[in-house]
Amino acid sequence: MAQMKKEEIVGLAVRLFALYIAISTLGGIGNLIAFSKMGEAQEITLSFLIPVITVPFVVAVFLWLLPLTVARKLLPETTEKPIESPATLAEYQVAAFSVLGMWVLAQYLPILFYWLGYAFHLSGNPSESLFLKDYGRI
Repeated sequence: MAQMKKEEIVGLAVRLFALYIAISTLGGIGNLIAFSKMGEAQEITLSFLIPVITVPFVVAVFLWLLPLTVARKLLPETTEKPIESPATLAEYQVAAFSVLGMWVLAQYLPILFYWLGYAFHLSGNPSESLFLKDYGRI
């Protein structure tokens, strides 16, 4: 049985990250629509909604189509010839921490978009402000 290279393992994680971005964007669309229906003055315009939806999908498509390119950028370059020996603990750690970094980014990138959208909403409604619990969440 052939052994997977580090680039292939991280490339697989990149593809999983692309799926996560696409799925969380679809879930976020429902939140945006619900957020826009909170009141009459809080209508979200199409010029705001289109980039918020298309940018994550473009990133997801890019990551899905070019996972090995992204994996090579994430992993350090080696000038050594590939050796057909079992991977060392250090090599597993490099791949694992690359995957962990992608997971952390996948968890908190949607939250960042949420707070940016909320800040956009607050900029249009100066009578509203953040509550103490919101500062804690940020």
